[in-house]
Amino acid sequence: MILLFLLLFSTALVKCSSDLCSNILRVNITEGLQVYNLVIFDGIVFQKSNYFVKDSTLWGCPCSVRNCIRKCCPESMELVMDNPNCIECTRTNRSFSIQGYTNSSQTINDFFTIYGDSCPPNYIGIKSKGFKIEKNGYLIDVDYYPPDLYCLDYVNREMVAKLCVIPIESSRPRMFFYVVMGISTVCFALTAASYGLLLNESDIIKKKCVIFFSASMFVVFLSLVILSVQSNYTVCRIFGFVFFTFTIFSFVWLSISCFELFYMVKVARENNRQAWRLHWYLGVSTGIALLMLLISLFSGEEWTPDMPDTFIRNSNSCNFLVPFERFLILYIPMVISVIVAIVFIVLAQRLINKNDVDPRINIDCDWVANRNSYKFMCRTYMVIILATLFWFPHLFYNGVSSQLALDALEGALGILTLCTFVLDKYTMPKIWAKLKRKKKLNEASLGLQNIPTPTTAELEPSQETPFMFHGNAHNNHNNTGNNNGG
Repeated sequence: MILLFLLLFSTALVKCSSDLCSNILRVNITEGLQVYNLVIFDGIVFQKSNYFVKDSTLWGCPCSVRNCIRKCCPESMELVMDNPNCIECTRTNRSFSIQGYTNSSQTINDFFTIYGDSCPPNYIGIKSKGFKIEKNGYLIDVDYYPPDLYCLDYVNREMVAKLCVIPIESSRPRMFFYVVMGISTVCFALTAASYGLLLNESDIIKKKCVIFFSASMFVVFLSLVILSVQSNYTVCRIFGFVFFTFTIFSFVWLSISCFELFYMVKVARENNRQAWRLHWYLGVSTGIALLMLLISLFSGEEWTPDMPDTFIRNSNSCNFLVPFERFLILYIPMVISVIVAIVFIVLAQRLINKNDVDPRINIDCDWVANRNSYKFMCRTYMVIILATLFWFPHLFYNGVSSQLALDALEGALGILTLCTFVLDKYTMPKIWAKLKRKKKLNEASLGLQNIPTPTTAELEPSQETPFMFHGNAHNNHNNTGNNNGG
């Protein structure tokens, strides 16, 4: 299984390294000046990571070097018709300028201009006039458009933009994905809350591992939903980094959970080191996630998270246009975490199987009395690991391409986690028993509040006053006798 996973990942590396950018955003730089591993073309220096060879042609990805925009017609030409789905160009002496359409003092010289009006597959063109160009080359209309989803040009001396949008009927599969994502987000929250009820039971660390994995995945899925439904520049960056950090955090906790299961099977009875072990787990997971976040922040483009845009199904919302090599900052920790998780689950299952053959093996371990539960946990983690593998086909995606079946399996991870970790025959009875005990305790506490105590006895004044009077009279009588005797 590990070999199959490594083959999948290495195939993705080969494919994506030879296809660094989409057809829309690539330019032919074969005529450029080649110096060692550098190619100089149209004032841009393309490093080896910014170009590739395909079909004996040298293709460059200028948007990974400089902010870029697209012009609908070739150089020295402009649009004749304003129908965005029927582009016709004619010669012109007018110089192309975007001055007045930017949100800053930038001019056309600050961008690399790509010529072409193509839209991605399944997109249609619409016309826009009230737009602005951000300094990163993105167009802001009602939504947010990266350079591969728009082009600019003049029509009758007026600058217009052709925007590439998805027709309403084509957005239904995307809406299905959003529904699955929303349900999974709730399921992760329910999983973490359910295991929170069981923390005073045995195996506290094993349960906290599930809580940390589910809670961090809840943040990941919530971030994806937010990234997919809006296009605000600041919000996109903030939740892009939240998604980046907590994705790594959750995958590390998946590997830690599998290691903890192996540890409980391998090591004899021990409860005195639980807090110490948990602190190490928290330190490792937090340290790795923060380290990758710092690398992403300070080694790439300013305030741009290193995540594939294919995670976001709405191309009119947040887009980052990150080059492939930057994806490795996110994917390498994920790949290592999955491999570590598989190794420790296999080792744990192997030890359990050995104990079934020879009961003397690990006879002093706590898990022996609940071996069926541990076998079930091994199978559960393996199912979750297999489900996480559906996050890696994003390396094969190109632009907006997407497969509904893979998207549904990827989005259903939270539903699968709730079903396997909570709604199983071992965990669900414990949760119901815990809830029933809480209900009985609440009922008992309410009953005790209604029982009268001696200090709050409800007595009639006519009964209470004579009692107090006779008692005082008796005491006074004794005191008088004592005084007389004195």
